[in-house]
Amino acid sequence: MLRISFTLLLMKKAVNSVLDRLDSDELIQLIESIQLELTEEKLTEVIIRLNRTGRLDELLELLSMTDIISPEQDYQSGLLKTAKIVVFGESKLKANVLTAVGEKLGISKDRFEFHLDYHDAKTFDFSKFQYNPNYSLILVGPMGHSGRSKEGDSSVISHIAHEEGYPPVVKLIAGSQLKITKTNFRDTLKKQLDNGRIMADIPVT
Repeated sequence: MLRISFTLLLMKKAVNSVLDRLDSDELIQLIESIQLELTEEKLTEVIIRLNRTGRLDELLELLSMTDIISPEQDYQSGLLKTAKIVVFGESKLKANVLTAVGEKLGISKDRFEFHLDYHDAKTFDFSKFQYNPNYSLILVGPMGHSGRSKEGDSSVISHIAHEEGYPPVVKLIAGSQLKITKTNFRDTLKKQLDNGRIMADIPVT
């Protein structure tokens, strides 16, 4: 993660564009306010917001610092393409069967986080995924429609799919129903790899 001191440097340089509107005292007050308010958590949120709105590239280009971003970084979503993939939903398939499918596509088993009980979503705090760069994708099968972070939505998945700061949500469909199968799990992962939303991190087996 970029350190706060480094981000302060970026902000100090960025405010140069408004120097004609701020006098020296006002500029000093602005920088001091940023130093007081900026935390690691806030920094992470700001960076991801800039990425999601497509503005981080412009800032880094302005500062001639685009080379500090890894090619694995997704500029549009602000998520690492090799981060964790979460799987929610009732499944007759065991986690080790699903990880084996992922490994055949070049996705290591350590990148998967499984919640394969139908009722897991009812007590799970989905807010842990918001503005969290350690997660790149949420795959969803059949599950209960309650959750601690839904804030009035009929489905927690509906909420996080439309709320800013969450990883992309993809439903696992078999026929016309939510269902986790080896086929749709493989096909969904392959599609996400093909469209560049995630990246392989091990050799394809």
